[in-house]
Amino acid sequence: MKFSNTFSCFDLIANLSSLKIQTSHFDDLHQSPFQNLKPLITIQKEISLNTKEILSRLWPFELITPEKIEQQRNNQAQAYEAVGLLQKLPSGQLGFIEQGIEYPFPTINEIKDYIQSDPELTELLKQKEKEGFTQLLITPFLQDIHQTAQTIEQAVIKQGGQKNNYWSDKWKDQVSFRYFIHLNPDGTLSDGLTKAQIKDKSNFLLNGYLISFREANPNIPHRDDPDEFTGKTKTRKKLKAGKTAQEYLDILQNPNNPDYRMYQGEEAMLPEEWFALFAEDLYTKYIRQNKQIEQDNSSQLLDFDRWCWFVTTKFQGSGRLPGARWSPGDRRVDLGDDALGFSGEHLGVRPSVRKKFKL
Repeated sequence: MKFSNTFSCFDLIANLSSLKIQTSHFDDLHQSPFQNLKPLITIQKEISLNTKEILSRLWPFELITPEKIEQQRNNQAQAYEAVGLLQKLPSGQLGFIEQGIEYPFPTINEIKDYIQSDPELTELLKQKEKEGFTQLLITPFLQDIHQTAQTIEQAVIKQGGQKNNYWSDKWKDQVSFRYFIHLNPDGTLSDGLTKAQIKDKSNFLLNGYLISFREANPNIPHRDDPDEFTGKTKTRKKLKAGKTAQEYLDILQNPNNPDYRMYQGEEAMLPEEWFALFAEDLYTKYIRQNKQIEQDNSSQLLDFDRWCWFVTTKFQGSGRLPGARWSPGDRRVDLGDDALGFSGEHLGVRPSVRKKFKL
């Protein structure tokens, strides 16, 4: 039985009909009084392969199962609502409102359709899931990031933490962000895009939300930690802290370099993604358990003692790149920035896999 490259409803009906004929033929041979095992074994193998083919076309991933992403989607909906990033909309749905527009939280079917409607993303995820990128992350991207930071701050305070610490006035003064920057041939940073420009690319976001996948273990290793190989294949070395932004951009944006091929298709996490992931971590470890944040330097929320550097994002009119971390000793979120050529043993990048933004 030969399958077509595309898989419409008509294809599914045709392929299931062919499979039914094979199964019937197998039953006839099996019930025959004079059995020849060779054709039975051959048909059995074909039925098994064709069944797997149909299932893979319906959902092409092995580790990113529909059950798992539905569970992750539901947990994030609960987390974001508990933290305050989402609310009940006038329509009755859960979501957020930005500039008078409602953005309902995506359903599981919308998420699955979004992933499978992009062949390039599907093929990328089939590769990256084996390297550890199995955790769905739904980010309210079009929500104002400064409002998001304040909402996170209030949730932290409610659990016994402290106000955000603005190491950089650019965060405090609500300077606009530019996204998806890259290195120019002369080593300078490109201008990047505003949120409004990204919003205009209607097929990139899902109803105002960014859909991405992250590593199962989100921690950023220290510069001096032993090498850690991730995922099922154990062929991808986890990115460590300690490099400059130039080096991280070179690693993520030059997949043809054989030394960096293992990072092909990965991008640096955006600030909005970090806040979404932090909100889920805060909910899981503290809010859901009705637990207060420890005051003895032992709270291990996202990026404790590590700065997550958003090297494909910069402050508008500046060459400085924002970063964030959880400070366990101070029980607060720290928000700062650093220069392109700076490096630090606790400053690193968390990769994300998502649909490619095409200019």
